Amino acid sequence: MKKTKKLQRKLLLYILLFVVGLLLFVWLFEITFLQSFYKNTKINDIKDLTPQIIEILDDERMEIYLNSLARQNDACIRVIDQNADTFASNRAGCQLNNLSYNDIYYLLVKASENGGSYTALDNDKLLIYEPFVGNLFMIDNDNVKSITYAQIIDSDTFVLIESAITPMVTTIKTIQTQIVFISIFVIIATLLLVSILSAKIVKPIEKIDQAAKDLANGRYQNDMNASYREANDLNQTLAKAAAEIQKADQAKRDLISNVSHDLRTPLTMISGYGELMIDFPEEKTDENIKIIIDETKRLTNLVNDLLDLSKLEDKKIKIVKQSFDLSSMIRQVYDSYQLLDKQIDLTLECDDNVLVLGDEQRLQQVVHNFINNAINFSLGKPIAINCKKSENFAIVSVVDHGVGISKQDLPYIWDRYYKVDKTHIRSSVGSGIGLAIAKEILELHDADYGVRSTEGQGSTFYFKLPIC
Repeated sequence: MKKTKKLQRKLLLYILLFVVGLLLFVWLFEITFLQSFYKNTKINDIKDLTPQIIEILDDERMEIYLNSLARQNDACIRVIDQNADTFASNRAGCQLNNLSYNDIYYLLVKASENGGSYTALDNDKLLIYEPFVGNLFMIDNDNVKSITYAQIIDSDTFVLIESAITPMVTTIKTIQTQIVFISIFVIIATLLLVSILSAKIVKPIEKIDQAAKDLANGRYQNDMNASYREANDLNQTLAKAAAEIQKADQAKRDLISNVSHDLRTPLTMISGYGELMIDFPEEKTDENIKIIIDETKRLTNLVNDLLDLSKLEDKKIKIVKQSFDLSSMIRQVYDSYQLLDKQIDLTLECDDNVLVLGDEQRLQQVVHNFINNAINFSLGKPIAINCKKSENFAIVSVVDHGVGISKQDLPYIWDRYYKVDKTHIRSSVGSGIGLAIAKEILELHDADYGVRSTEGQGSTFYFKLPIC
């Protein structure tokens, strides 16, 4: 509970800091740059009038159009050419109509020097003209400024446009008042949003976090149903991970049980026959000594397989690929089983000169493991070894007609520590983890491999390698 409140406070603080910072940025931006933006916008609006004026220069109703443009844009317009001097204004006190010829000439020279146009920002003086009296004078006015834009149309035509910049003091005060109310509203809305987010995000995530910590103890029981998809996805991912961890833990326990059985049996036989020959010297026969040697070999094979699996899983074994005759290697394996046990019903069909690129010793280990697996589950029925060329590939398969593999077990037989036969069939050869070793070796060769099996009818284990 304390952790949830702490996380809520942090979330609230971060969001409030972001919102307050954003509001301060808007406040400063509006106060500092509003006047400059307004002035630049006003200048651009005045400049945009020039193309419209050019279009009506030769029109008989030019004066009417100029007055319309002046009213629409709150501006004064003066067009000077060799024939006429046309003036249009939307307000009193426009200084364009009262410019001296020296002033006009000055603006003309500045526009010419500036590439044809010139923008003049006057000081804080306001030109006042009293038409009934005929007085013309300047006054100081800090609140009013004007912009005069001069544009040379051609050698005979000169356009002047003037517009006042409205004081922004009232506008800025209005914006400040609006920002105050907006800030209050945004902060209240932020507090409500944080409360909602806390209920819908923070609390579910804390529950998932606590449930994830229980994984260390092998537990994950979280039936929480969050109100948004991401939390549900995270919860389901952790639940799936927990199921996989539990499955792996069970598989490891099965492995320990199976390996302990395989270790105990040869050790018991070695110890028992050794004590028998010590207590009864007449029992020191070649047959009993051979049993001890066979069980020692079984024990050695089991330990070697466990070491190999450990190294393969840790990627500590590197394969050395060389070109070799796969068919010759398969025949050697077949001959070794024929010498080992004449009772095994083993047949071989193999094409000649099947050259592949791979680690011959490791691939031989794969074939041994496939055959050992077939012997363990064939129940004395025939086993066939095949090595065939198919297009650009060599396909090696070991076929038995034993108990087969059920559909529910088939996807998992290559998994580490997985054992189909829970009753633990003790075999005359092999360690019971041969398929896991075979999978690691074949994946190091980038080989295509798999199994086809029907329960009660037998299995076919195979792998495929490119032909050199």
